[in-house]
Amino acid sequence: MLENLFNRNRRSIKDMMKDFDGFFESMNFDSFMEDVETNKETYTSPDGMFKYTIITTVGGPKQKSTKENDAIVQLKKEMDEYVEKQEFEKAAEVRDKIKKFEKNRDELEKIQLQLDEAVSKQDFESAIKLRDKLNKLKS
Repeated sequence: MLENLFNRNRRSIKDMMKDFDGFFESMNFDSFMEDVETNKETYTSPDGMFKYTIITTVGGPKQKSTKENDAIVQLKKEMDEYVEKQEFEKAAEVRDKIKKFEKNRDELEKIQLQLDEAVSKQDFESAIKLRDKLNKLKS
């Protein structure tokens, strides 16, 4: 379609703009905006010559994983409690756990996606292995 858009043998700008509009209408912007709430409004001029679309976004991308963030927040609270009680050995253990968790975040996310896929395909043997691997990285 793009080769038609810039073809030198075009007769009118109106035809070129129709091709241009068709090109953008055929693009799937939804896949780029999966994690963002959007509002799309299309306007056409009274004579029908011009058409434009406004896409607005609300908020931003969703948090990567609320489970991961909740786990880190919980561990940090636990560490703070140990510090308040002056149980520094336990606080150090929790601190190390947090560092390990944050270090392995990408790997954990990747394995979690694989686990979700295995469960959706009802491949429970693979799901068991992935679950065990995930738990090992978390501990």
